[in-house]
Amino acid sequence: MTLFSLFLLVTAAFLHAGWNLVAKRVAGGAAFTWLFSLFSALLLFPFALSASLWKGYFLGTELLILAAVSAVFETGYFLLLQRGYKTGDMSVVYPLARGTGPLVATLLAIVVLGERPTPLNLAGTGLVVTGILWIAGGYLRLKEFRSRTAPLLGIATGACIAGYSMVDRMAVGVRSFPPMLFFFAVIVIQILFLTPLALQESEGILSQWRRNRRPAFAIAFLAASAYLAVLYALSITPLSLIAPAREVSIVIGTFLGTRVLGEGDRKRRMTGSVIILAGIALLTTG
Repeated sequence: MTLFSLFLLVTAAFLHAGWNLVAKRVAGGAAFTWLFSLFSALLLFPFALSASLWKGYFLGTELLILAAVSAVFETGYFLLLQRGYKTGDMSVVYPLARGTGPLVATLLAIVVLGERPTPLNLAGTGLVVTGILWIAGGYLRLKEFRSRTAPLLGIATGACIAGYSMVDRMAVGVRSFPPMLFFFAVIVIQILFLTPLALQESEGILSQWRRNRRPAFAIAFLAASAYLAVLYALSITPLSLIAPAREVSIVIGTFLGTRVLGEGDRKRRMTGSVIILAGIALLTTG
């Protein structure tokens, strides 16, 4: 991996953790998610149009079907993440969400695709599970309803990450759809899914526009920038090196939660995030 690729990935990790910090402070619902999704679509439209014209590829049935499936997982991801931030600390929800995604994706590859895990893969799985339990406070604490709500929401968010990661990989990896065009289609369909939910909320879209349009735009800008940085890194660096490097955001996000937001139990949560990061490195490179 070149120093430039490493710079891109570390930058993307900070950007990703940064937009989660903004999301935690707002802890909005469907209407807020709808608003920053709209901003994301507007920001990405020129890039998607350019990619379409350059590749000579336009929206087709197969692309739209895969984009719709991915949008289902993306919508669940954002709604569960926001719900998790309402009920618990960022330094709990964020590392569990980011750690569970690669874990579930690996397990699905073994069960569904018939892949055989290496000893390093198995060791990585064990480390991720250990890190998750460590951050959550152990198995006994997870049995208590009040203590398990936020961790379980973080884990459910991670399952959605695994879901859309597999679909996205199929779309841009197997079917070779232009990543920017596909990602734009996902966001637009996600907005359609969110619209009826946003209209049902007491604090609807207009209320979110008045109160939270700046944080919504910040999330859209940071998330889109992080995505573009990872895309460029993928074009010049093997995926096996990209995956573990970008998950440095787990440690960054946990640090922001404990330091900037003043969430407690810093030592335990930072230790758990490092364990999860080590496990992801073994999962993706073993």
